[in-house]
Amino acid sequence: MDLEYILANVSIAFTVALLVRIYTSGLIPIYRAFAVLMAADAAFSIALRVILEHPEWVVRLPSGQLTRLYPLAFFAAEMVKAFLYIFASVELFTVILKPYRGIVRAGRIAIYASLAAAVLITLGVNELTPNPRAGAVLDKVLGQFLLADRTAVFALAVFLVVMLMALLWFPVKMSRNARLHSVLYVTFFTGKALVFYAIVFLGKPAIRTFSKVNLAVYTLCLIIWTIGLSRSGELSQAAFRGPWQRADAGELTKKLEIINARLAKTSAKLADDDDRDRYG
Repeated sequence: MDLEYILANVSIAFTVALLVRIYTSGLIPIYRAFAVLMAADAAFSIALRVILEHPEWVVRLPSGQLTRLYPLAFFAAEMVKAFLYIFASVELFTVILKPYRGIVRAGRIAIYASLAAAVLITLGVNELTPNPRAGAVLDKVLGQFLLADRTAVFALAVFLVVMLMALLWFPVKMSRNARLHSVLYVTFFTGKALVFYAIVFLGKPAIRTFSKVNLAVYTLCLIIWTIGLSRSGELSQAAFRGPWQRADAGELTKKLEIINARLAKTSAKLADDDDRDRYG
């Protein structure tokens, strides 16, 4: 039996186990977007497996059109998951920096604005670049979406890696669940981004190899998530600690609090100005 097939089945099983774990531990209110992402991923994986192996179960189409069913279903699933990745990433950012509301508000705006700008610039440049192999309208739309999806995934991966590096430097206190979730989510998402770009630069022969590696990493993350997340993991608060961190942790915390206070004040002022403009 193919290794990729085994890993796919194991990942689906542990995704369901993880969802049960999150629900029974009372963690849904904290990790709601992540739970929705996992549920959607499991549902899409099962649906795509059925479409790939038994397309006649899903819809009655001429045999020539059944070959188009899986790519279209795959792109539809990726389109939904692209938005869920964004929401889950913003949720992680919010959970980690919960005490710093000013930074959270400014960070959310920065994430959405930078993602939108990156996607629009990429699509604009691609549209202005001559493409002698442009095909049907549907193929062009799917190609544009795939380009936008890769851009968003790469931008999110860069943001998540920078965020994790900041957490390893600044003494930000968070729950044990949040520390575990941040490391695993960044690992999982960075792996997905690297696979996207490995396929682009190394070509189709690399797809199966990198897909297996990515699936193996994802399955391992699912197993650790399922075992590690717990109700008691929300009780203890601590920061990432290591020999690389500076001794003046208290000074770093003060600077973080000053930045948070300034951003919170700016957000409040902008909200007041918006209310005055809207209601007079």
